[in-house]
This record gives sequence, structure tokens and C-alpha cells, in this order.
Amino acid sequence: MSTQRERFEQILRQVVAPDYIEDVLSIEGDGYAEYGTVLAWDVFQMAEKLSTEKVDNPVETSPLTSATRDVLAERVRQMEIEWWTPERDDLHTSGELAEAAAAYASEAARSFGGLPGSWPWALEWWKPTTPRRNLVKAGALILAEIERLDRAVSATASDKEDL
Repeated sequence: MSTQRERFEQILRQVVAPDYIEDVLSIEGDGYAEYGTVLAWDVFQMAEKLSTEKVDNPVETSPLTSATRDVLAERVRQMEIEWWTPERDDLHTSGELAEAAAAYASEAARSFGGLPGSWPWALEWWKPTTPRRNLVKAGALILAEIERLDRAVSATASDKEDL
């Protein structure tokens, strides 16, 4: 049985390009050196905990599926390799992340073979592959958009408190 950290690093090795994996997994002090890896490690630990513990309802939660883990790992890859950090996501306030997710989800359903009209960015960022992989990318982009919306609401509430 592998340790939690070994399972985490095994997932990262599956989604991070070989050229970058050593940087992503570099250690500084007692933890990872890269911000995105630190964030991903925290999320992974929380996800592992949720998969084995009861939450605020009496029904025991079930373990995370491989699909859920793949979406979370893709979000980490987007932050680490593509530099789509929360700060960068926050610059896209016109639904671009949701549009990108929709484009990948549509591509998974029926391969258009070209750049979808809803794609919000340059052609170089459009990287469809298999239907499942496209859905994983869509899920990670949806997660990024939900987190961006939550941060925007939190920032607005904080601004109102300062008045």
C-alpha cells in the first residue's frame, strides 16, 4: 500500500509533462516548492479525507472516482504547466472560462474538427484530444470558473464590510 504522498505524486506524474515533473515535485523544507503543487497537495489531502470520512450528514461519503481525481489533477496541471492560476483566472470576468469548458464538452459530444465558435481564446490554446480527456478539461475549467465566481462574491462582501 502506498502512502498518501506517493499516490499524489503518481497522479501528478500521469498528467504533468515529463519535462516539468521534477520542477513540479521539487521539495523545499518540509513541503513542495511550487505554489500550485502546494495547493494541489492541500486539495488532494482534503479529497482523500472526504473519501474516507463522514461529512455533515449521516450518510457516509463514497470514495472519489477516478473521473473526479482526473478533473482535480487536470486543474493542478492547468495551474502548474499552463499558469492558469487563480489570479489569472480572476482577470476573465466575461465568462471565458465557462465558454472554454463548454467548447471542450461540445467537442467531446461531437467532434467538430475545427475551432468552435464559442472558443474564447487564440487557436494555440485549443487542444482537443479524446472525448474523455476533453470532458476532464471541461470539468477542470468549470471548477476554475466556480472558484473564480466564489472569490468575486467573497471580494465584494469584503469590500462592503470595509465601507
